[in-house]
Amino acid sequence: MRIDPILILSDMVPAQEAAQLMACSEQTLRRKIASGELPAFKIKRRLYFRKSDLDALFTAVAASGAAQAQTKPTAARMLAYLREHPELDAERVRG
Repeated sequence: MRIDPILILSDMVPAQEAAQLMACSEQTLRRKIASGELPAFKIKRRLYFRKSDLDALFTAVAASGAAQAQTKPTAARMLAYLREHPELDAERVRG
């Protein structure tokens, strides 16, 4: 049974296009490959990614970013807290 290369390539994205889709550099994608976070394929010396793998990575990064945003205190939340608690002056907060 012969596999049609056009069917395989229809689900694949070249590295340059993948970097644009993910809003990152090709070097960042190569680091993700090296760390095992993103599978990649070489076809005729060119790097390709499955669209589904890029989507999974994007979803994971977005989810972790949202979780960090909820747990990390932002400057706005810190200022709001300090306004609610005037007994905490700048000197006590710093040291």
